[in-house]
Amino acid sequence: MRFEYDKFSVITESISVNTSFLLENICVSKIREIDRSKKRETLSLSLKMITISKEEDACIFYCQEYTKVNAEKYLKRLEEMEEVDICYMTNPRHPILQCTNRIHGTLDEYRLYLSNNEEEEMEASKNTAFGD
Repeated sequence: MRFEYDKFSVITESISVNTSFLLENICVSKIREIDRSKKRETLSLSLKMITISKEEDACIFYCQEYTKVNAEKYLKRLEEMEEVDICYMTNPRHPILQCTNRIHGTLDEYRLYLSNNEEEEMEASKNTAFGD
């Protein structure tokens, strides 16, 4: 027995199979893209929620345990350096030293840490603003 296929039906079936394969891949890639963007959003939200004081950051910068003694020691060491300050770009757990002129010239790129005293003052002003 010999089967004869119409060339048009073979091409149509081939296109149909390829189209469904492409659509499936497009859907899978879109799902992956959405998943990646959600992970990025989650990461950015989690980084926004991290608050690290300048004292704690000084210990992180020098890879030392965060204690009151270490914080005072390493913060003093950082403050003795002229024309540089400690800051971060996106992740507060990755401190960098940068020229103060550059930090203040590009505030959208670099972020400064608040000291414990500055954080307490901000909390107090928030509480008084909301009537607490």
